[in-house]
Amino acid sequence: MEHEWDVFISHASEDKETVNELAKMLVKMGIKVWFDKFTLRLGDSLRDSIDYGLSKSRYGVVVISKNFFEKEWPKKELNGFIAREICEKKVVLPVWHDISQEEVLNFSPILADKLAAKTSDGLNEVANQITLVVNNWKDTNVTDIILAQEAKETSKNESKKYVVFQKYKTQIILVIISFLLLYYIIINISGVQNHLGVMYANGIGVVKNEIKAVEWYRKAAEQGNAEAQSNLGFMYASGRGVAKDDAKAVEWLLKAAEQGVAAAQYNLGMMYEDGISVSKDAFQAVEWYRKAAQQGHVQALYSLGRMYESGKGVAQDQVQAVKLLSKAAERGDVYAQFSLGGHYYSGKGIDKDKAKAFGWYSKAAEQGYVGAEVRLGIFYESGDVVQKDIAKAVEWYRKAAEQGDGYAQGRLFQIENER
Repeated sequence: MEHEWDVFISHASEDKETVNELAKMLVKMGIKVWFDKFTLRLGDSLRDSIDYGLSKSRYGVVVISKNFFEKEWPKKELNGFIAREICEKKVVLPVWHDISQEEVLNFSPILADKLAAKTSDGLNEVANQITLVVNNWKDTNVTDIILAQEAKETSKNESKKYVVFQKYKTQIILVIISFLLLYYIIINISGVQNHLGVMYANGIGVVKNEIKAVEWYRKAAEQGNAEAQSNLGFMYASGRGVAKDDAKAVEWLLKAAEQGVAAAQYNLGMMYEDGISVSKDAFQAVEWYRKAAQQGHVQALYSLGRMYESGKGVAQDQVQAVKLLSKAAERGDVYAQFSLGGHYYSGKGIDKDKAKAFGWYSKAAEQGYVGAEVRLGIFYESGDVVQKDIAKAVEWYRKAAEQGDGYAQGRLFQIENER
């Protein structure tokens, strides 16, 4: 497999300042680093970018800290690297940050068994050890480097013992790794199975195969893995890799939603709102949207805002609608951006401000939302808020017309006839 980056740095956001310094040092040493501050650009999909970085990085530098243990996303990244170690050589390069071996042991015996670089020794030392692995010791790992450094400081007698160890080092390490991977699979087999499903569903490191993705999701889901249950429910709902079956979609989504998976809660809310394999129930839809929105699910924030906006399944409240739509719009949801533009334009639930309306319509139009493209055409044609500019009006009308919008097509015809 071709690798675009030498290392992917997995970390908790609270440790970003330390990790940022480490990443800078590695870059200066000529290491190609996938680090969200360097690699993500405005508009990138976070999940897609991270999945791509995981699959295209030779090693995973995992910064283990107390903050790391409390985060779901970094632990999913670690699961991804562990899954790769089943088929590849050493992938995980652990770095301990302000944490003891006992604390690591309580979280994961596997990580505790791995000799790791430590930030307490200085970031320069950590960067040097990682650089040696990437550039000079591609068939070894951080454990070997630490052992080699310790060997230099031992007595001649200890050095002789080390030479004996070195002779059989490869065989010993392979046995240890095999044992640890087997242990990890036994205690967390459903997590590995779900990750394999994600890899097949998205073609990450393997040839995309949605049928195999469903098979792995099912294995994990039947063991109670909530993420796999959510993923399997989505596959049934969309008919990907399996015959479309809304009843089974509801069954699996409900299991995942009750375990707190935000994506499942959101999808279940949609099914209750539209009456798909369940009795149409706007009140139930609102409750599931609310649960997902409380976890920061962007689409759920928009959907809940829409329910408050229309008074569907909840008392109509334009102020609350604007609050929810704002949260979703600020995180890039195009539908929320368009709706928020409408609120600023009409003054519903917020002070009327056509300039801000134009700003939100612009953000939605830049993502290709046809309704927003029409609105920008109207703004430029009328000279409302912005300077009148027929050329720009035509430009936006044409974008909307190409998507089949009848109003835009009519305005283009009218403008051409008036010239």
